[in-house]
Amino acid sequence: IEMASLREAWLRALAEVTESALSGQQSERVLDLLAERAKEVSGSDLAVVALAGNGALRIQHAFGENADAYEGATASSGPLTLAIETARSTIIEDLEGTDLPSVFRGGYRAMLAMPLLSQGRTLGTLGLLWEEPRTFVSEELQAAEDFADSATLAVLIAEGQRERERLAVLEDRDRIARD
Repeated sequence: IEMASLREAWLRALAEVTESALSGQQSERVLDLLAERAKEVSGSDLAVVALAGNGALRIQHAFGENADAYEGATASSGPLTLAIETARSTIIEDLEGTDLPSVFRGGYRAMLAMPLLSQGRTLGTLGLLWEEPRTFVSEELQAAEDFADSATLAVLIAEGQRERERLAVLEDRDRIARD
């Protein structure tokens, strides 16, 4: 019953994030909600959404204690990028037992980094971090990975919304220049 409840919680979170994206919410709000709901359902201490660009991942959204310290950070190697390079989740039960570089070494011990991929295109990574080492149960991992796979649609919608917002600003500037 516990796993069924967890899967149901992930589905509710996904429905909320998807509804937010489809309702035309600003892209920033959709991605904030994605990180917030992922943290809440997973029980993690920090959730980050890192988006790909310019050869590195940039943490665009973080939710949890000290989240502001991570927003804007870039990762060109480490667990977040490894998830993209392998197109598979990176599971680290204790960061102290690895030699992977990580922007999260200061206080986080366990990490689950899930790629956000769409038709072979890399969008980014959803990272969940815990302050204590932990063992991941396969059903728990599958539910989180299913959420990340499905949340990719919300990221695509948010990306489209961000582009529309950018184009609207450019159109306004063009109109003002003509006037």
